[in-house]
Amino acid sequence: MKDVMELAKDLGEGIRKDPVLLAYDEAKAAFDADTELSAQMTEYNAQRTCLTEEFNKDLDEQDKAVIEQLRGRMDALAAEINRNGNYTRYASAQKAVSELMQRI
Repeated sequence: MKDVMELAKDLGEGIRKDPVLLAYDEAKAAFDADTELSAQMTEYNAQRTCLTEEFNKDLDEQDKAVIEQLRGRMDALAAEINRNGNYTRYASAQKAVSELMQRI
């Protein structure tokens, strides 16, 4: 009879071979290799940081034009990111893995 550690190891090996995890690995590799997507996400995060800094200022010091410009650029970047197949496949794969883990 197998002990708990052996059973846990078998479960881990089985999970790694599951089609959901295999699809996740492929989606993550494509996501990680997409340099354009990475640049867009980096820019989006930088814009978000700038927007947060602007909102952290006193109301009378906030520049409404800067806020609008940042929001506009963030919206455009978000739309581009969400149209990227590598991003959408990776997001779907992450969701599928999460659902799998909840069932286990």
